[in-house]
Amino acid sequence: MKFRSLRRVFAYINLWGLRLTLFKVLGRLRLGFIRFLPLKKRNILVIGCGQFAFSSLMPNLLKNFFFSPIRYAYDIDKKNMITFCKTFRCEPLDDILSFSKKEINLAYICSSHSSHFEYTQQLLKSNINVYCEKPLTTSIEQVYELYSIIKQYNSKIYAGYNRPHSPLITNIKEHFLKHKPKNLNILCSIYGHYLENNHWYRDPNQGSRIYGNLSHWIDLANHIMNWPLEKPKMISIEISYLDDKYQDENLICILKSSNSITMNLNFYALFEPFLGVHETIEFSSNCFNARINNFKKLKLESKNEYKNIRYSQKNAGHRQAISQPISNEYRDPREFLMSEILTYYIWQMTLNKNTFFELNYEKEYEKLNKIY
Repeated sequence: MKFRSLRRVFAYINLWGLRLTLFKVLGRLRLGFIRFLPLKKRNILVIGCGQFAFSSLMPNLLKNFFFSPIRYAYDIDKKNMITFCKTFRCEPLDDILSFSKKEINLAYICSSHSSHFEYTQQLLKSNINVYCEKPLTTSIEQVYELYSIIKQYNSKIYAGYNRPHSPLITNIKEHFLKHKPKNLNILCSIYGHYLENNHWYRDPNQGSRIYGNLSHWIDLANHIMNWPLEKPKMISIEISYLDDKYQDENLICILKSSNSITMNLNFYALFEPFLGVHETIEFSSNCFNARINNFKKLKLESKNEYKNIRYSQKNAGHRQAISQPISNEYRDPREFLMSEILTYYIWQMTLNKNTFFELNYEKEYEKLNKIY
Protein backbone atom coordinates (compact mmCIF):
# COMPACT_ATOMS: atom_id res chain seq x y z
CA MET A 1 0.00 0.00 0.00
CA LYS A 2 2.85 2.41 0.90
CA PHE A 3 4.59 1.62 -2.39
CA ARG A 4 1.37 2.32 -4.28
CA SER A 5 0.99 5.66 -2.43
CA LEU A 6 4.57 6.61 -3.24
CA ARG A 7 4.05 5.75 -6.90
CA ARG A 8 0.95 7.91 -6.90
CA VAL A 9 2.87 10.87 -5.43
CA PHE A 10 5.50 10.67 -8.18
CA ALA A 11 2.80 10.35 -10.83
CA TYR A 12 1.03 13.39 -9.36
CA ILE A 13 4.26 15.38 -9.55
CA ASN A 14 4.42 14.58 -13.26
CA LEU A 15 0.78 15.63 -13.69
CA TRP A 16 0.44 18.63 -11.35
CA GLY A 17 4.03 19.65 -10.61
CA LEU A 18 5.93 19.40 -7.32
CA ARG A 19 4.37 22.38 -5.54
CA LEU A 20 0.71 21.49 -6.11
CA THR A 21 1.42 17.85 -5.25
CA LEU A 22 2.95 18.91 -1.93
CA PHE A 23 -0.17 20.88 -1.10
CA LYS A 24 -2.36 17.89 -1.95
CA VAL A 25 -0.29 15.73 0.41
CA LEU A 26 -0.29 18.39 3.15
CA GLY A 27 -4.05 18.71 2.84
CA ARG A 28 -4.40 15.03 3.67
CA LEU A 29 -1.79 14.90 6.43
CA ARG A 30 -2.49 18.32 8.07
CA LEU A 31 0.97 18.50 9.63
CA GLY A 32 0.72 20.95 12.52
CA PHE A 33 4.33 22.10 12.41
CA ILE A 34 4.07 23.53 8.86
CA ARG A 35 3.11 27.21 9.04
CA PHE A 36 3.02 29.92 6.39
CA LEU A 37 3.73 33.57 7.14
CA PRO A 38 0.85 36.05 7.51
CA LEU A 39 0.70 38.80 4.91
CA LYS A 40 0.62 42.32 6.37
CA LYS A 41 -2.61 43.10 4.51
CA ARG A 42 -5.04 40.24 5.09
CA ASN A 43 -8.56 40.86 3.80
CA ILE A 44 -9.87 37.42 2.73
CA LEU A 45 -12.33 35.07 4.42
CA VAL A 46 -12.38 31.35 3.58
CA ILE A 47 -15.54 29.33 4.26
CA GLY A 48 -14.97 25.58 4.10
CA CYS A 49 -11.52 24.36 5.16
CA GLY A 50 -11.52 20.90 3.56
CA GLN A 51 -9.21 19.36 0.99
CA PHE A 52 -10.16 21.74 -1.83
CA ALA A 53 -9.39 24.85 0.21
CA PHE A 54 -6.10 23.39 1.41
CA SER A 55 -4.77 21.86 -1.80
CA SER A 56 -6.36 23.89 -4.64
CA LEU A 57 -7.35 27.28 -3.24
CA MET A 58 -4.36 28.17 -1.07
CA PRO A 59 -1.51 27.42 -3.52
CA ASN A 60 -3.11 30.02 -5.79
CA LEU A 61 -3.72 32.64 -3.09
CA LEU A 62 -0.38 32.64 -1.28
CA LYS A 63 1.74 35.68 -2.11
CA ASN A 64 5.31 34.92 -3.17
CA PHE A 65 4.67 31.24 -2.28
CA PHE A 66 4.88 31.79 1.52
CA PHE A 67 2.63 34.67 2.65
CA SER A 68 -1.02 34.03 3.50
CA PRO A 69 -3.64 36.75 2.74
CA ILE A 70 -6.33 34.93 4.76
CA ARG A 71 -7.61 36.80 7.82
CA TYR A 72 -10.47 34.55 8.89
CA ALA A 73 -11.70 31.01 8.19
CA TYR A 74 -14.87 29.15 9.03
CA ASP A 75 -15.95 25.51 8.85
CA ILE A 76 -18.60 23.49 10.66
CA ASP A 77 -15.89 20.82 11.01
CA LYS A 78 -13.84 22.35 13.85
CA LYS A 79 -10.84 20.10 13.27
CA ASN A 80 -10.58 21.16 9.62
CA MET A 81 -10.95 24.80 10.62
CA ILE A 82 -8.29 24.71 13.35
CA THR A 83 -5.69 22.86 11.26
CA PHE A 84 -6.32 25.24 8.33
CA CYS A 85 -6.01 28.31 10.58
CA LYS A 86 -2.78 27.07 12.16
CA THR A 87 -1.20 26.37 8.78
CA PHE A 88 -2.23 29.61 7.08
CA ARG A 89 -2.05 31.93 10.11
CA CYS A 90 -5.67 33.06 10.19
CA GLU A 91 -8.34 33.33 12.88
CA PRO A 92 -11.20 30.82 13.26
CA LEU A 93 -14.77 32.16 13.34
CA ASP A 94 -17.74 30.96 15.35
CA ASP A 95 -20.06 32.48 12.73
CA ILE A 96 -19.39 33.55 9.14
CA LEU A 97 -20.35 37.18 9.86
CA SER A 98 -18.73 37.53 13.29
CA PHE A 99 -16.13 40.05 12.11
CA SER A 100 -15.92 43.70 11.20
CA LYS A 101 -16.99 44.15 7.59
CA LYS A 102 -14.22 46.71 7.13
CA GLU A 103 -11.66 43.93 7.58
CA ILE A 104 -12.87 41.72 4.70
CA ASN A 105 -13.58 42.55 1.05
CA LEU A 106 -13.45 39.07 -0.47
CA ALA A 107 -14.72 35.64 0.59
CA TYR A 108 -13.98 32.23 -0.93
CA ILE A 109 -16.72 29.65 -0.36
CA CYS A 110 -15.60 25.99 -0.53
CA SER A 111 -18.15 24.38 1.79
CA SER A 112 -20.80 21.71 1.12
CA HIS A 113 -22.91 22.34 -1.99
CA SER A 114 -26.18 22.84 -0.13
CA SER A 115 -24.64 25.68 1.93
CA HIS A 116 -23.26 27.69 -1.02
CA PHE A 117 -26.34 29.77 -1.72
CA GLU A 118 -26.98 30.69 1.92
CA TYR A 119 -23.39 31.82 2.53
CA THR A 120 -23.19 33.63 -0.82
CA GLN A 121 -26.36 35.66 -0.36
CA GLN A 122 -25.40 36.67 3.19
CA LEU A 123 -21.99 37.93 2.08
CA LEU A 124 -23.22 39.69 -1.06
CA LYS A 125 -25.80 41.54 1.03
CA SER A 126 -22.94 42.61 3.32
CA ASN A 127 -21.22 44.14 0.26
CA ILE A 128 -18.43 41.56 0.30
CA ASN A 129 -17.24 40.16 -3.03
CA VAL A 130 -17.70 36.39 -3.27
CA TYR A 131 -15.92 33.60 -5.11
CA CYS A 132 -18.12 30.52 -4.79
CA GLU A 133 -17.06 27.05 -5.82
CA LYS A 134 -19.51 25.19 -8.04
CA PRO A 135 -22.42 24.81 -7.77
CA LEU A 136 -23.68 28.21 -6.61
CA THR A 137 -27.21 26.90 -6.11
CA THR A 138 -29.06 23.61 -5.70
CA SER A 139 -32.51 24.68 -6.95
CA ILE A 140 -33.90 26.83 -9.73
CA GLU A 141 -35.58 29.15 -7.20
CA GLN A 142 -32.16 29.91 -5.74
CA VAL A 143 -30.88 30.85 -9.20
CA TYR A 144 -33.54 33.54 -9.61
CA GLU A 145 -33.10 34.80 -6.05
CA LEU A 146 -29.31 34.94 -6.44
CA TYR A 147 -29.53 37.02 -9.60
CA SER A 148 -31.95 39.38 -7.87
CA ILE A 149 -29.36 39.88 -5.11
CA ILE A 150 -26.58 40.39 -7.67
CA LYS A 151 -28.58 43.17 -9.34
CA GLN A 152 -29.45 44.89 -6.05
CA TYR A 153 -25.99 45.05 -4.48
CA ASN A 154 -22.64 46.42 -5.66
CA SER A 155 -20.66 43.38 -4.52
CA LYS A 156 -19.37 41.06 -7.24
CA ILE A 157 -19.73 37.30 -7.59
CA TYR A 158 -17.23 34.93 -9.19
CA ALA A 159 -18.01 31.30 -10.01
CA GLY A 160 -15.71 28.35 -9.47
CA TYR A 161 -16.40 26.78 -12.85
CA ASN A 162 -12.83 26.58 -14.06
CA ARG A 163 -12.81 24.92 -17.52
CA PRO A 164 -13.78 28.09 -19.46
CA HIS A 165 -10.73 29.81 -17.91
CA SER A 166 -8.25 27.13 -18.99
CA PRO A 167 -5.73 28.41 -21.57
CA LEU A 168 -6.46 25.30 -23.65
CA ILE A 169 -10.13 26.26 -23.93
CA THR A 170 -9.36 29.94 -24.57
CA ASN A 171 -6.97 28.84 -27.34
CA ILE A 172 -9.76 26.86 -29.02
CA LYS A 173 -12.19 29.73 -28.51
CA GLU A 174 -9.82 32.09 -30.36
CA HIS A 175 -9.68 29.58 -33.20
CA PHE A 176 -13.49 29.35 -33.23
CA LEU A 177 -13.94 33.13 -33.37
CA LYS A 178 -11.30 33.41 -36.08
CA HIS A 179 -12.74 30.73 -38.41
CA LYS A 180 -16.47 30.99 -37.49
CA PRO A 181 -17.40 27.38 -38.28
CA LYS A 182 -20.95 26.54 -39.27
CA ASN A 183 -21.16 23.83 -36.64
CA LEU A 184 -19.19 22.35 -33.76
CA ASN A 185 -19.34 18.81 -32.40
CA ILE A 186 -17.67 18.01 -29.09
CA LEU A 187 -17.03 14.66 -27.42
CA CYS A 188 -16.06 14.86 -23.76
CA SER A 189 -15.14 11.68 -21.88
CA ILE A 190 -14.74 12.03 -18.12
CA TYR A 191 -13.45 9.40 -15.71
CA GLY A 192 -14.52 10.64 -12.28
CA HIS A 193 -13.80 9.60 -8.73
CA TYR A 194 -15.35 6.40 -7.42
CA LEU A 195 -17.64 7.27 -4.51
CA GLU A 196 -18.71 4.98 -1.69
CA ASN A 197 -22.42 4.57 -0.95
CA ASN A 198 -22.25 6.91 2.05
CA HIS A 199 -20.28 9.72 0.37
CA TRP A 200 -21.78 13.16 1.12
CA TYR A 201 -22.31 13.83 -2.60
CA ARG A 202 -25.03 11.17 -2.44
CA ASP A 203 -27.05 13.19 0.08
CA PRO A 204 -30.19 14.29 -1.86
CA ASN A 205 -29.81 17.82 -0.43
CA GLN A 206 -26.42 18.20 -2.15
CA GLY A 207 -27.81 17.81 -5.68
CA SER A 208 -26.14 14.45 -6.41
CA ARG A 209 -23.17 14.05 -8.76
CA ILE A 210 -24.95 16.16 -11.37
CA TYR A 211 -24.38 19.26 -9.26
CA GLY A 212 -21.20 17.93 -7.63
CA ASN A 213 -19.35 16.78 -10.74
CA LEU A 214 -21.14 16.96 -14.08
CA SER A 215 -21.94 20.66 -13.57
CA HIS A 216 -18.32 21.49 -14.49
CA TRP A 217 -18.81 20.13 -18.00
CA ILE A 218 -22.41 21.32 -18.31
CA ASP A 219 -21.01 24.80 -17.69
CA LEU A 220 -18.31 24.24 -20.30
CA ALA A 221 -20.98 23.16 -22.81
CA ASN A 222 -23.06 26.25 -22.03
CA HIS A 223 -19.99 28.49 -22.29
CA ILE A 224 -19.12 27.10 -25.73
CA MET A 225 -22.73 27.40 -26.90
CA ASN A 226 -22.42 31.11 -26.19
CA TRP A 227 -19.36 31.55 -28.46
CA PRO A 228 -21.41 32.30 -31.61
CA LEU A 229 -22.88 35.79 -32.01
CA GLU A 230 -26.36 34.29 -31.85
CA LYS A 231 -27.16 32.77 -28.47
CA PRO A 232 -28.97 29.43 -28.47
CA LYS A 233 -32.75 29.64 -28.49
CA MET A 234 -33.31 26.00 -27.55
CA ILE A 235 -31.14 23.24 -26.07
CA SER A 236 -32.25 19.63 -26.24
CA ILE A 237 -30.94 17.15 -23.67
CA GLU A 238 -30.76 13.38 -24.14
CA ILE A 239 -29.51 11.00 -21.45
CA SER A 240 -28.60 7.32 -21.72
CA TYR A 241 -28.26 5.57 -18.35
CA LEU A 242 -25.52 2.95 -18.05
CA ASP A 243 -25.86 2.14 -14.33
CA ASP A 244 -28.78 0.33 -12.71
CA LYS A 245 -27.79 1.43 -9.19
CA TYR A 246 -27.05 5.14 -9.60
CA GLN A 247 -28.72 7.43 -12.10
CA ASP A 248 -26.29 10.33 -11.64
CA GLU A 249 -23.12 8.58 -12.83
CA ASN A 250 -22.08 6.24 -15.64
CA LEU A 251 -24.23 8.03 -18.16
CA ILE A 252 -24.10 9.72 -21.56
CA CYS A 253 -25.62 13.19 -21.74
CA ILE A 254 -25.99 14.86 -25.15
CA LEU A 255 -26.72 18.58 -25.36
CA LYS A 256 -27.70 20.04 -28.75
CA SER A 257 -28.16 23.77 -29.22
CA SER A 258 -30.21 25.55 -31.86
CA ASN A 259 -27.04 27.39 -32.95
CA SER A 260 -25.46 24.13 -34.24
CA ILE A 261 -23.29 23.07 -31.32
CA THR A 262 -23.49 19.54 -29.91
CA MET A 263 -21.71 18.32 -26.78
CA ASN A 264 -21.57 14.66 -25.77
CA LEU A 265 -20.75 14.23 -22.08
CA ASN A 266 -19.70 10.69 -21.20
CA PHE A 267 -19.31 10.43 -17.42
CA TYR A 268 -17.91 7.24 -15.89
CA ALA A 269 -17.09 6.41 -12.26
CA LEU A 270 -16.76 2.65 -12.02
CA PHE A 271 -13.47 2.68 -10.11
CA GLU A 272 -11.02 5.22 -8.70
CA PRO A 273 -8.65 6.51 -11.41
CA PHE A 274 -5.01 6.26 -10.31
CA LEU A 275 -4.45 9.99 -10.89
CA GLY A 276 -7.90 11.29 -10.06
CA VAL A 277 -10.27 12.81 -12.61
CA HIS A 278 -9.17 12.26 -16.21
CA GLU A 279 -10.83 13.86 -19.21
CA THR A 280 -10.41 14.00 -22.96
CA ILE A 281 -12.25 16.49 -25.15
CA GLU A 282 -12.41 16.33 -28.94
CA PHE A 283 -13.70 19.17 -31.13
CA SER A 284 -14.77 18.68 -34.72
CA SER A 285 -16.04 21.33 -37.15
CA ASN A 286 -16.00 22.19 -40.83
CA CYS A 287 -13.05 24.55 -40.19
CA PHE A 288 -10.85 22.89 -37.55
CA ASN A 289 -10.35 19.92 -35.26
CA ALA A 290 -8.92 19.99 -31.75
CA ARG A 291 -8.06 17.43 -29.07
CA ILE A 292 -7.44 18.03 -25.37
CA ASN A 293 -5.80 15.24 -23.39
CA ASN A 294 -6.44 15.71 -19.66
CA PHE A 295 -5.80 19.47 -19.95
CA LYS A 296 -2.10 18.83 -20.38
CA LYS A 297 -1.87 18.44 -24.16
CA LEU A 298 -3.63 20.30 -26.95
CA LYS A 299 -3.58 19.40 -30.64
CA LEU A 300 -5.28 21.84 -32.98
CA GLU A 301 -5.45 21.62 -36.75
CA SER A 302 -7.06 23.52 -39.60
CA LYS A 303 -6.40 23.47 -43.34
CA ASN A 304 -3.27 25.61 -43.08
CA GLU A 305 -2.26 25.31 -39.44
CA TYR A 306 -1.22 22.68 -36.91
CA LYS A 307 -0.47 23.23 -33.23
CA ASN A 308 0.82 20.65 -30.79
CA ILE A 309 1.07 22.23 -27.34
CA ARG A 310 2.22 20.37 -24.25
CA TYR A 311 1.96 21.96 -20.82
CA SER A 312 4.34 21.13 -18.00
CA GLN A 313 1.38 20.39 -15.71
CA LYS A 314 -2.37 19.89 -15.99
CA ASN A 315 -4.15 23.21 -16.47
CA ALA A 316 -7.92 22.87 -16.24
CA GLY A 317 -8.22 26.55 -15.29
CA HIS A 318 -8.13 26.28 -11.48
CA ARG A 319 -5.53 29.01 -11.02
CA GLN A 320 -7.17 31.34 -13.54
CA ALA A 321 -10.64 30.83 -12.01
CA ILE A 322 -9.45 31.35 -8.43
CA SER A 323 -7.55 34.47 -9.51
CA GLN A 324 -10.62 36.14 -11.06
CA PRO A 325 -11.20 38.58 -8.17
CA ILE A 326 -7.51 39.50 -8.12
CA SER A 327 -7.06 39.80 -11.89
CA ASN A 328 -10.35 41.72 -12.28
CA GLU A 329 -11.54 39.18 -14.85
CA TYR A 330 -15.32 39.14 -14.55
CA ARG A 331 -17.51 36.56 -16.25
CA ASP A 332 -21.08 37.67 -16.88
CA PRO A 333 -23.12 36.08 -14.04
CA ARG A 334 -26.00 35.42 -16.44
CA GLU A 335 -23.86 32.92 -18.32
CA PHE A 336 -22.92 30.75 -15.34
CA LEU A 337 -26.41 31.10 -13.87
CA MET A 338 -27.75 29.65 -17.14
CA SER A 339 -25.34 26.76 -16.48
CA GLU A 340 -26.98 26.37 -13.07
CA ILE A 341 -30.40 26.26 -14.74
CA LEU A 342 -29.20 23.62 -17.21
CA THR A 343 -27.72 21.63 -14.32
CA TYR A 344 -31.02 21.79 -12.44
CA TYR A 345 -33.02 20.37 -15.35
CA ILE A 346 -30.49 17.61 -16.00
CA TRP A 347 -30.59 16.74 -12.29
CA GLN A 348 -34.38 16.56 -12.47
CA MET A 349 -34.12 14.27 -15.47
CA THR A 350 -31.84 11.86 -13.59
CA LEU A 351 -34.12 11.84 -10.52
CA ASN A 352 -36.95 10.55 -12.71
CA LYS A 353 -34.70 8.67 -15.13
CA ASN A 354 -36.09 10.71 -18.02
CA THR A 355 -34.27 10.40 -21.33
CA PHE A 356 -35.26 13.60 -23.16
CA PHE A 357 -35.98 17.22 -22.33
CA GLU A 358 -35.99 20.42 -24.35
CA LEU A 359 -35.03 23.65 -22.60
CA ASN A 360 -36.29 26.97 -23.92
CA TYR A 361 -32.94 28.69 -23.37
CA GLU A 362 -34.08 32.03 -24.77
CA LYS A 363 -37.07 32.14 -22.44
CA GLU A 364 -34.98 31.28 -19.36
CA TYR A 365 -32.39 33.91 -20.29
CA GLU A 366 -35.09 36.55 -20.70
CA LYS A 367 -36.53 35.56 -17.33
CA LEU A 368 -33.16 36.33 -15.73
CA ASN A 369 -32.98 39.69 -17.50
CA LYS A 370 -36.40 40.69 -16.16
CA ILE A 371 -35.43 40.10 -12.54
CA TYR A 372 -35.03 43.27 -10.46
